[in-house]
Order: sequence, then C-alpha cells, then structure tokens
Amino acid sequence: MKQQDVPVLQYPWTYEIGPFSQSFYEEQDRWIDTDYQFMSEATRTKYKKHGLVEATFYMFPAASTKDRLPIARADSI
Repeated sequence: MKQQDVPVLQYPWTYEIGPFSQSFYEEQDRWIDTDYQFMSEATRTKYKKHGLVEATFYMFPAASTKDRLPIARADSI
C-alpha cells in the first residue's frame, strides 16, 4: 500500500481551554489510586500521565467547576 501525506486539520474556530484545567489533576490522581487498586503502581502512574480529566476542559470550556466534576470523573474511567 502506498503511503500518502495527510494534511493537518485546521478548524475555523478558536482553540480554547478552561482557565482551571490543571485543577483536577490532584482529584484524578486520587480517583486512580482509590478506584484502580487492582492495577500495579507502575500502571497507575502511567494512567496519571494521560491527563484524561483535561478532556473535560476542552469539551466544556464554559462549564462551572461544580458541573465539571462528574464529567471529569466519567472521563477518567
């Protein structure tokens, strides 16, 4: 199969992330350490580096912190 160059996507809207995007990392780490005890420590450390809770800030940049908590929790599963 011949490889083709794929163009980089460019969107017509602005790239924004919520101002408190870093605030959920401690919460995410606590969730991973509490809920994923069946995984090894090394695996949990890798999961923490993924930053899955940050997806909430990309999808819902205008949501309040209270509204983001359940969404971030679901994103980290």
